[in-house]
Amino acid sequence: MRKIAENQLLQQWKHSAIAFLAASLLAGLMTAFIVEVTPKHSVSELELGNLSSSQYQQASHMLSDWLLLYDDREAEISCSSQSSDSYSDCILTYKTLGLTGEIDQRIDELLQLMDQLNTLDIRIIAGEFTDSPSAKDIPFWAIVVSTLSFIVTSLILYPPKKWIADLEKLPRLVFSNLWIFPAVLLIWFLISNLTFGLINFIPPNLLENWANFVNPFEGDQQVEILRSAINQALSVTTLIQGLILAPIFEEIVFRSWLYDRRARKYAFWIQASINSWFFCLFHAAVFGIGLVLGYSLNPIQASIGLFPTIFAISFFLFWLRKKFDSVLLCAVVHSFYNTVMFGLMVLILLRVN
Repeated sequence: MRKIAENQLLQQWKHSAIAFLAASLLAGLMTAFIVEVTPKHSVSELELGNLSSSQYQQASHMLSDWLLLYDDREAEISCSSQSSDSYSDCILTYKTLGLTGEIDQRIDELLQLMDQLNTLDIRIIAGEFTDSPSAKDIPFWAIVVSTLSFIVTSLILYPPKKWIADLEKLPRLVFSNLWIFPAVLLIWFLISNLTFGLINFIPPNLLENWANFVNPFEGDQQVEILRSAINQALSVTTLIQGLILAPIFEEIVFRSWLYDRRARKYAFWIQASINSWFFCLFHAAVFGIGLVLGYSLNPIQASIGLFPTIFAISFFLFWLRKKFDSVLLCAVVHSFYNTVMFGLMVLILLRVN
């Protein structure tokens, strides 16, 4: 009997690892696909320092002629101050839009622009180049393809017969158990506050070293990265994915396919803990993939400080699955939780702006 139980536990770990890798791979492929087909916004900033009045006028005329050749580009020179014969702390900003395969062309354009500045005896002190996609520019056909991929996968893992049976009892379960929704928010509130309260007891030097390891960017860079990621996540496309598709897909993977392969001989808390651990890893993996590819859907979900909260929410969803035997109820609660988190992101965006 003990050997059977141990085998079940080993099988749950194995199936959880397989599901985690497969779900992460699917999310990574879809992210890479979207990044590849979505036009990128490239922004180049060249620090020019101080310019004489004639240099400023020549550079402005040169940019005007340049933009006549490329009508889909934007370029401007901004200076912090000016006098009758000079301009101080000038920065040239050059913006382009194009696909990933066109990045070499855009870099060549930037080099040509820098060469023309050199001919005007304008010295470039420093430069910065950023290239990132925007959710607002995702082609409609790409949205359809990525959506269908998740739908097909969900139907394979959770056949139509189960969908129909679950949908029939869903309204009754939701309206007779409305307490579930404030309960999930209470769990979020208590666990997140407890986590960040405990963080205050960590020695400042250790906390600073860990923060620098997790996020090496400095203050202004952190704000800009957060603003960019939240703007991406608040597009219509990612709202649909985050509030509808992701909760359904994740619940089918973790609270249906993996739930059916749990170690039944072990205590409930062991089954739920394994499930929730891989649920946390999946969210970190999705964020990490997006960060590498330059398209972060949700900058909040992968915060190390929120891991205990994600774990607790997943544990609660696992318990709901066991108590009510409904995957779609878990998906509805998951969607409700995500909606609250997206609302929080709106507040953060308003704050950093």
